[in-house]
Amino acid sequence: IFEKSFSEITTFLNDSITEDLFKRLNINPNKLGLYRDLKKGAKNIVITLGKSGVFYTDGKEKLMIPSIKVNAVDTTGAGDAFNGGFATAIASGADMKTALRFANCVGALSVTKPGTSPAMPYKDEIYALYEKEYGEKISF
Repeated sequence: IFEKSFSEITTFLNDSITEDLFKRLNINPNKLGLYRDLKKGAKNIVITLGKSGVFYTDGKEKLMIPSIKVNAVDTTGAGDAFNGGFATAIASGADMKTALRFANCVGALSVTKPGTSPAMPYKDEIYALYEKEYGEKISF
C-alpha cells in the first residue's frame, strides 16, 4: 500500500487514474503538469487530500471518501494521525473501505485539539465518530 498526500503522489499516477481524480476534484492537470507513470510497482494507492478527503485505487476499484467536517484547531500531525489509523485498521484485518474511513476519523479528530501527540484520539472517540459518520459500529 502506497500512501502519500496529493502533492507527493502525482509522480506515481498514470493518465487514467489522474484524469478520474482531477475530474472529481475539479483540477486542471495540464496547468499543473501532473501526469506521470504508475508502473513503479505500487498495488494500492491512497492519496490524502486534506479537507477534500481521501482517494484510493488499486487500478480497478476507485474510492473517494469525503473528509469529515470538524472545527480544526491545529492541523499539525493530521497526516501522521491518518497513517497511524490506517495502519491500525489494516493490521487489524479491516477491509480497505473500513480502514480508510477509520483513518479519516482519526485524522479528523486529531485536528480538533492543539499539538501532535496530545491531539491523537482514543479508540472510543474514533469508534463514536465512525458510527456517527458512517452509520456502522466497528471494533478492532
